[in-house]
Amino acid sequence: MIEKLSIHNFQIHKNFHLHLDPLLTTIIGPTDSGKSAVVRALRWLATNKPRGTNFINHEEHEARVRLVIDGYKIIRKQGNENIYKLNDEQALYSFGTTVPDKIEKLLNLGQVNFQYQHDSPFWFMKTAGEVSRELNQIINLDLIDKSLAYLKSLVQTIKSVVTFTKKRLTDIRKRRYDLSWVEESNKEFQEIEKTNSEIKERELTYQQIKEITESIEKQEDIVKEGKRILVDAKELNSLTDKIESINEEEVKIKEILEELKEQTKLAEKQIPKDEARAIEVLAEKLNKISLQKENLGVILKESKALEEFICQTNSTIAQQNAELKKQKHCPVCGNPI
Repeated sequence: MIEKLSIHNFQIHKNFHLHLDPLLTTIIGPTDSGKSAVVRALRWLATNKPRGTNFINHEEHEARVRLVIDGYKIIRKQGNENIYKLNDEQALYSFGTTVPDKIEKLLNLGQVNFQYQHDSPFWFMKTAGEVSRELNQIINLDLIDKSLAYLKSLVQTIKSVVTFTKKRLTDIRKRRYDLSWVEESNKEFQEIEKTNSEIKERELTYQQIKEITESIEKQEDIVKEGKRILVDAKELNSLTDKIESINEEEVKIKEILEELKEQTKLAEKQIPKDEARAIEVLAEKLNKISLQKENLGVILKESKALEEFICQTNSTIAQQNAELKKQKHCPVCGNPI
């Protein structure tokens, strides 16, 4: 039960106190004495309406309403602060036209509980629909209307979603039909990838064959060079035989020269000039033969080095032939070996 109402700086009331009891049902007074302002102050505390600051007395900067109900003290203040207080505890803040939950549950008052001087008789002038809405607010039947409205909105939303989904499904099916060539293109693309892979493998095989062919050509060049060296070696062998025979003749000639030198010393005065000249020519030939012998010695050394190179070349050719025999197919023509 409301026990006391205090109003400060609200419209006409600067400092107004009203004590209530269960037998008080009417507030009377002269015109413009603030009877309606009392109801407005109570409504402002209970519903946080009206908004703004127009109800504050024009000579003041803050309005305050204090209510004692069932032993609880409720304060509503507007000015420098816009707050509620319950039993002087921590301030409770409200936003818009909302009322803090603690205050709302304690008062249990709403717009339907207030009627002003010039309002129509309670519900008698309202339409059936307006009365129904008022009843719904009192006994929470408005939850049914809200639920039905929500369900209606939800059904409409679902219908819109279904319509949109059907349209989108139709578009997707059309696009799928228009893109039917993609599957065939995918198969062709896979075939192209397969062909490309085969081409790469064949290019790799070709490169390997090319390398083997180049290696074989190099070995063939080595073999040709070896054959040429063999021919040169045979010629060197014949030259070696000639050198040996020349060496034998050189030894004989040296012996003859030694004899000739001894005889020349003894018979120098007796030997005719022509024979002396012949001996000189023979000495010159002997010197030339010595030089040829030295040159042939050098050639002989070179021929031995060539023989060693030929042996190494033959070994390399043998290894290449062994590796080639291991292959099941010829890397050049592809025929079985």
